[in-house]
Amino acid sequence: MGVSCVVIVALALVSSGTAVWFTASRPGNARAFVNLPSTPPGQTRADWKASAHGVDGAPGTIGWIPVGPHPQGEAFDSTNGRLYVTNYQNTVSVINCTTEQYVGSIPVGLAPLAVTFDPMNGDIYVVNGNSDNVTVINGATGAVSGSIIVGVSPQAIAFDGANGHLFTANYLSRNLSVIDGATNAVVDSVSIDALPEAIAFDTTNGFLYVADDSSSNVTVVNGANNSVVGTVRVGSLPSSVVFDPTNGFVYVASTNAGNKLTIIDGANDSVVGSIPTGLVPLALAYVPAFDYVYTANYDTGDLTVIDAALNVVIGSEAVGSQPDAVAYDGTNGILYVANWGSNDVSMVDPNTLFCLACLGITFVAPGLQTGGQWSVTMNSTTQSTISNSIVFSERSGNYQFTVEPAPGYTASPQSGTLTLSDVGVTVPIKFTHSPSNGSGGGGNATSTPGAPAWEVWALVGVAAGMTIGTASVFLRGRLRRR
Repeated sequence: MGVSCVVIVALALVSSGTAVWFTASRPGNARAFVNLPSTPPGQTRADWKASAHGVDGAPGTIGWIPVGPHPQGEAFDSTNGRLYVTNYQNTVSVINCTTEQYVGSIPVGLAPLAVTFDPMNGDIYVVNGNSDNVTVINGATGAVSGSIIVGVSPQAIAFDGANGHLFTANYLSRNLSVIDGATNAVVDSVSIDALPEAIAFDTTNGFLYVADDSSSNVTVVNGANNSVVGTVRVGSLPSSVVFDPTNGFVYVASTNAGNKLTIIDGANDSVVGSIPTGLVPLALAYVPAFDYVYTANYDTGDLTVIDAALNVVIGSEAVGSQPDAVAYDGTNGILYVANWGSNDVSMVDPNTLFCLACLGITFVAPGLQTGGQWSVTMNSTTQSTISNSIVFSERSGNYQFTVEPAPGYTASPQSGTLTLSDVGVTVPIKFTHSPSNGSGGGGNATSTPGAPAWEVWALVGVAAGMTIGTASVFLRGRLRRR
């Protein structure tokens, strides 16, 4: 694919305070998103942004929450709706994601680097890099319930939902510690010929993927028997790993390989591609609601947004200073980004990001005069207008639609099915004046009893894979006799 020019036009609807953005990456490829920002009471959006970071934020960032010094790890507890943020100075900050408020801190071990949630027992596990242990927090009470000795300099932790085990990546002892979540005891260790830096569990094949900071490899471990089954060559200095259960791919961020993600197919552990990111991608998160992968880019202070269905970059989002962790709350649909340099957590709404993955579906009927209201319903969503076009913004897929014509007209096609794939589509609508229905909303063509009926034709549009009733060929902007 060649380089394409991106044109962005913003239309501000002042009365409602809503900004609607439209983008196009190639002709006929209309894409859109709606930005619905929230602002604290008594502050304008400009005041809020200036007081928070001194700059105007990007559309998806809806606020910041102060936490402890140098946050660097995050985990969401789906049971109590709280976010746990590790701070380098030996504490964990707790955020109530329902109220979006900081509620307190919990003292843990030395240099807590990572954290995860065990949905089977409701505990939170904090990896302490300088005290070689894991702090266990009871999610129901918020109290520390124990400590587990692991390998030397643990850097990361992952939960294996197949057997209830937790795996810590121990950097200097070059191994993984295996913790039984039922007893909170170490039950095994796995030797790794590497310096393990990050780890993720593949729920499809039951394997763990361990990033090696000393090479360009990812070590693959069978979680069922705690054995190494192979290695995969990726970019230099891999720093983070995440699994996408929708496509079965494992994404590995590398900080010294041109700032990119390497894509591993979990079905055969082969590299199937790579994706560019921002500078120094240190963390990854998967958002199932959109099938998006996000990278937190430390040096550029932003997120790279990747459509995992297409494995392409679809946008970016500015956050705080030096972001190095990101977690998703599936309950409220918000991304939380820990910013090492600004000691806070950015809240990002994926619904308001640049939806460069969305394609325009435009229904056009230029023959109608202003005032003739017509509507289109597509996948249970109805839009009405008195103008000559209606635009939907949707991701790739199959869509059914029906047309409600202006009074005094019939529509052709009145219903149909279209397939949206790589480019936006234009659906031409033909309105035929019906004398028996009265004067109706009017149009450029008129009819009187006994006279031939006239048809109002829409503009021609190219729509690959589109079925629109029985109509297939249209005359460009022309009235003709039937």
